[in-house]
Amino acid sequence: LAEARENLLEQSYYTGVAEAAAGVLHNIRNILNPIMINLWRLLEATRNAPDKNLDAAFAELSSTDIAPERREKLITYVQMAVDKLRSERGILVSGLETVTEQCQQIEQILYDRDLDSRAERRLEELELTRVVRDAAKLLPASGPVPITLEVDPSVEAMPLIHGHRIVITQIFGNLLVNAAESIQEFGGPAGKVEVTAHLESIEGKAMVHVEVRDNGHGIDADKLTMIFQRGFSTRKGKAGGLGLHWCANSLMGSGGRISASSDGFGKGATIHLSLPVANMTSEQAA
Repeated sequence: LAEARENLLEQSYYTGVAEAAAGVLHNIRNILNPIMINLWRLLEATRNAPDKNLDAAFAELSSTDIAPERREKLITYVQMAVDKLRSERGILVSGLETVTEQCQQIEQILYDRDLDSRAERRLEELELTRVVRDAAKLLPASGPVPITLEVDPSVEAMPLIHGHRIVITQIFGNLLVNAAESIQEFGGPAGKVEVTAHLESIEGKAMVHVEVRDNGHGIDADKLTMIFQRGFSTRKGKAGGLGLHWCANSLMGSGGRISASSDGFGKGATIHLSLPVANMTSEQAA
C-alpha cells in the first residue's frame, strides 16, 4: 500500500506538471496566431511600397529634356508617393509595436511559469479595463466574419480586482479568442463580443462579476458544465478542451469562479467570471 501511494503521488505530480506545461503552450499558441497575422500584413505592406517607381521618377526628373507637363505629373506622383510612404510608415510602426507587446506577453507567460515553479507568484491590484484591453490584442485581426469588441462603461467603473496580472490577462485572452472562433464557425453576417461588469457579494466576499457575451454558435444546455472539463471541446473536428479547463483551475486558485450560460445552439453564449475585489467589504459591494 505504501508503494502504491508513493506511485500515485509521483504520477499525480507528473500529471500536474504536464497539465501546467500544456496550459502554458496553449496560451502561447493563442498569442502566436495574431503575431503571425500581423507579421504577414506588415510584410505585404512593405512589398507594396512604391520605392521602385520613385527611383524611376527621380531619374526622369533629373533630366534636362523633360517637358513641363510631364514634370508636373511626376512631381505630383512623387508627392503622393511620399504621402503614402509616410502613412504606411505609421502603420508599420503601429504594427511592430503591437507585435512587440505580444512577444512581451509570451515572455511574461514564461517568466510567470518560472516564478510559479518556485512558488513566488505575486498577487496584485489590477484595473479591469486595462486587463481587457491587453487581452483584446489576442483577437484575430482578420477573418471571414468581421468582429466588433464592445467594452461597456460598467467595466471601467469597477473597483480594482485582486489577482495575478499575467494569469487574469490570459484568462480573458482565452475567452475572447474562444468567442471569436465561435463567431467565425457560426458564420453570421457580423460578429460581436460584449464585455460588461457589475458588483456582487459571494459568501461574504466582494466580487466583480464580468460577463463575456458573443453571438456565435452557442452551447447546448447539457454541455454548459462540461466545457470546463479537460479535453472537452464544442469545436467539430478540432483539438481543444484545454483553454477553459486552464481558466477554471487558475480562477479557483485565486479565489475566483467561472460558469457559462447560453440559450442554445445558434443563440450565442456568455461566460461569467467572478473576480475578488481588492480592499472592499461585502457591504460595499451590495
